Amino acid sequence: MNDNNLNDHQGIQRLAIRSLFEIIEQSSEGTVIVDKDARIVWINERYARRFGLQDPTLAIGQPCENVIPGSLLRQVAN
Repeated sequence: MNDNNLNDHQGIQRLAIRSLFEIIEQSSEGTVIVDKDARIVWINERYARRFGLQDPTLAIGQPCENVIPGSLLRQVAN
């Protein structure tokens, strides 16, 4: 694969990821993504506001239970 094809592939991949997150943002009441340790890696604004956060980035890296009381995401992630 030459450099131009690689750059095209990476650009298309970034665009696809951005589009996916835009679709998720528009089609749900709230979305959160956690890693295997149940730490929040992404949360949309709507869901963050639901739990009293004005800035969704404050949730990033937090254990899901710290942001979402009574969350069962840890059991799902395991």
